[in-house]
Amino acid sequence: MLQMTNNINAQKAKPSELNHWFKHNERAHFLENVNPAKTHLNQEFLKKLFPNFKNPTPQVLLNQLAQDKAQHHLKDNGAIPFLKIVSTFNPADRTTKPTAEELSKWARAEIDFLKSEWGAENIKAVYFHLDEETPHFHILIYTLDKQKQKEKEIYFIEQNGRKIQIKAAERKQKRAQGFKVKREIQLQQSAATAFNSNKWFKNKTTLKQMKQRHTDFLKARGFEIIKAPPSPIAINNIKEYKKHIKQLEALFPQKNPADFKSLKIFLNQTIENTIKDPAQAPAQLEALNKIFNFTPEQFKEVKSYIEAVVKAKTTTAKIKNTWDFEM
Repeated sequence: MLQMTNNINAQKAKPSELNHWFKHNERAHFLENVNPAKTHLNQEFLKKLFPNFKNPTPQVLLNQLAQDKAQHHLKDNGAIPFLKIVSTFNPADRTTKPTAEELSKWARAEIDFLKSEWGAENIKAVYFHLDEETPHFHILIYTLDKQKQKEKEIYFIEQNGRKIQIKAAERKQKRAQGFKVKREIQLQQSAATAFNSNKWFKNKTTLKQMKQRHTDFLKARGFEIIKAPPSPIAINNIKEYKKHIKQLEALFPQKNPADFKSLKIFLNQTIENTIKDPAQAPAQLEALNKIFNFTPEQFKEVKSYIEAVVKAKTTTAKIKNTWDFEM
């Protein structure tokens, strides 16, 4: 049985962000972490699993939103109606290459979970990426909140064979005038509203509860879900960064924070150059020293910071490169 960690997340998606979301997922432009040689696998895998599914264009979804607003009298109150789901195939043993069978089983389970969570009709777009660090889904959700029936109490009198509705506050007056006031309960439909991801995220337990349902669902499908072990690489990176950056900042005069701001820019460039060519590290550090004229204490801390981050980034890069999936 394949051991997995639960790796599903959600983000709000504004209508204005849809074009960028679709372009990224359709590879209209490539990021550094994308391997173009494997991009063809994205569509091939998705078509193999779900041959009848076709993604819409962003304009189709925006038209649907406009139509729903008009048809259901939705208020344009700044609500964010779309939700982006990202679900990653994340085996506990990152050095083990997944098989096509394992990946297919997981992918079907993910889509089935989202259908049960949101309804198949509300899953508007699905993309699957095999050309990045780890296989993962990008899914776009849009839904109307279901209309609810609510009870409403009404009062009326009968006059000349007709029912005349009156206000609740008029009951006493009408009785004093000799009318017989009658009461009825009517069921009324509340207006439909667009899904509001702002409201969904405001309840901080909502995402946590969805993750728990996701874990339970995968377990029922035969996956062994374990708690993700802490990554020593990631922890070292964050701890070293915070530790050294604070010490560095303390060494620079508070009266001139621009010095430290510009130093951070140069530090990032130095780190990238050092990763590309470790032999140039001493020269890179000396170049920094000429620009900022470090004190011995500053020089020691800057050197320590660069070494810590370069070590963490280099080790992380080695782990990323072990992923190489073929269908």
